[in-house]
Amino acid sequence: MYSKNHIKITAEALAILVLLLATVSQVAAYGELTHYSINRDADKKSTEELSGAVAPDAFSDLLYGTNDLNSFVHMELPGVLYGPLDHYLYPAAGSPLQVSQELWAGGWTAHTTEDRSSHGTYLVGSPYLDPNNYLSAAYADTLLEHFKAEFGGDILSYWLKQGTMPEELIVYPDQVKVALKSYDSSCGTSFSSGYDPQKFLESFIALNAAVYSEQALIDLRHDKKMQFTDWLYLKWAILKYNGPYKEYYPDAVEDVKKMSTPEAKCISQDMWISANSIAVAKKINSDAAKIKIDTGNKLIKDGLIKPNKKIDIKNGAVTINFEKTVNDIKLAKVYEQYLEESYEKQTGKRIKIMEEIISEGSRSNIVDIKEKYLDLYQELIIKGVVKEENK
Repeated sequence: MYSKNHIKITAEALAILVLLLATVSQVAAYGELTHYSINRDADKKSTEELSGAVAPDAFSDLLYGTNDLNSFVHMELPGVLYGPLDHYLYPAAGSPLQVSQELWAGGWTAHTTEDRSSHGTYLVGSPYLDPNNYLSAAYADTLLEHFKAEFGGDILSYWLKQGTMPEELIVYPDQVKVALKSYDSSCGTSFSSGYDPQKFLESFIALNAAVYSEQALIDLRHDKKMQFTDWLYLKWAILKYNGPYKEYYPDAVEDVKKMSTPEAKCISQDMWISANSIAVAKKINSDAAKIKIDTGNKLIKDGLIKPNKKIDIKNGAVTINFEKTVNDIKLAKVYEQYLEESYEKQTGKRIKIMEEIISEGSRSNIVDIKEKYLDLYQELIIKGVVKEENK
């Protein structure tokens, strides 16, 4: 909790400021592999908790276009790190899936809590005021640099932490609908009117299809030997992002470990509309999650990724796993192509994102890593990523 001595403005002005600036800056800075990793390091390892840990980003979808729901669920409330919907996601006592849904809601709350150390906050008294957050420390002030910082963090999470995608995911689209309606009922808003459970499910699946492919791009090993691009990506991520990552990743883990059950707090619709109308000219048009979701949709549509779904009609739970129809090299190549096409769709600019990253990674060598991050290099040896003889 923030100290009351830090709150220098009125409650109404604070709420408007929260909404205004959250609308301007609301983009994710930790990728999904990093969210998975943080949750595991914070001992939230169940399928439900890991699945919930990426669910809020499913609102960042082209199917919705520019929408209030994504900004709303990612907002930070005064005095805490989580968002306004989080309290309402927890099921009523005695419900058929109480334990499973509570875990899933806990994963969701972990996501919004983790986001503070990633993209920061503008709330008075927060420890993550600019420039004290991963995004600012990584100098990711454009969409391209933002995407790179997110990808770099995912690479570090994959090779150095526990940033792998779960073999199975679970999602509760109807639970989100109930939560939005409960929030509306309690707070006099109408956010639930813009929510479609089927679209949310499709977005969640597409997002994770992209993550599945990103993981293949990061790790193309054959016979347990790193490929050329694997090493280039890893060198690039270490030299460019390890500093801010090393500083803010542990903060996110500790924040999740200290996370408490969310309280019920409201932000009025009038304040929301007013803040949006002021900020619309400055609002960032898209974020990395939107690009990933569009990419994932293409991969599914073209048959490279096949999502297998099992729907429990009684309780609305949807269990998902993925399988590929091509080898990892083909999948990584197409993922890269579709990612760049989606980036162009969002920005009007065609940029060879991965070629840029590989070019940057080619400027360094093993000696640079050893000299600058010897402890990290030793860790890579222990994990078997680097051969002992290179020590």
